Amino acid sequence: MLIKNNLPYHWRLKYNEDIDLCLQVLHNGGSTASCVYYMADKVSTAAKMKGGNQTELYKGNDPKKNLLKAKMIEAVWPQYAKTVIRFGRHHHLIDWKVFNKKK
Repeated sequence: MLIKNNLPYHWRLKYNEDIDLCLQVLHNGGSTASCVYYMADKVSTAAKMKGGNQTELYKGNDPKKNLLKAKMIEAVWPQYAKTVIRFGRHHHLIDWKVFNKKK
């Protein structure tokens, strides 16, 4: 992530902290950009390889922890997030379309 340090938004959550940071910016009228289309040959890290918080926060597929992670983002952003079953487990679903309105 490339973040402008003088923004008034901060890392706040234990789980889905990147989602929370993006929602803070968007909710307050700011903009975000996704660069995923510019990466080449990137291996997906989602529970496939060691690194990041895999050993501390995301180890295993604990249904209680999955529900906790999804519910945490929903509790902070109920207007944009809901908890659903995705990928065979509890997961958050964000309604990003509300931010696509042209100004």
